[in-house]
Amino acid sequence: MAGAGPGIQDGCTFAGQARYDGGCHLACQRCVVSRSKEGGTGVGHLRRVRDQQDRRRVTLEVEHQALALGAEFFGPLNTELLTAMEAFSDADLEVVGRFLEAMTEVIVANRRARQATNGQP
Repeated sequence: MAGAGPGIQDGCTFAGQARYDGGCHLACQRCVVSRSKEGGTGVGHLRRVRDQQDRRRVTLEVEHQALALGAEFFGPLNTELLTAMEAFSDADLEVVGRFLEAMTEVIVANRRARQATNGQP
């Protein structure tokens, strides 16, 4: 997707990068992380880890139980999606991929233009 950052790799990402990837405001990110992390009212899907070299940096690490829960929940759907994709040739899937990328770029450009004009998300 146009403008997207590198995202979660190896089960972790930096807090600031998660905000960039999600396209959300800082307050929204804090709420999602608070509800996802260990302790308090959180469900324990994420762990915040301070960088040892730069204490200002915080890494968000996905807990193994969260990955397992995600696989359990989305695994059957993924299997069915892959089965459905087998009905299409690689060329067909390439066309669909290009179509979805083009539509996403239009939507992102439209959103950015509205933000620049109205100052709204």
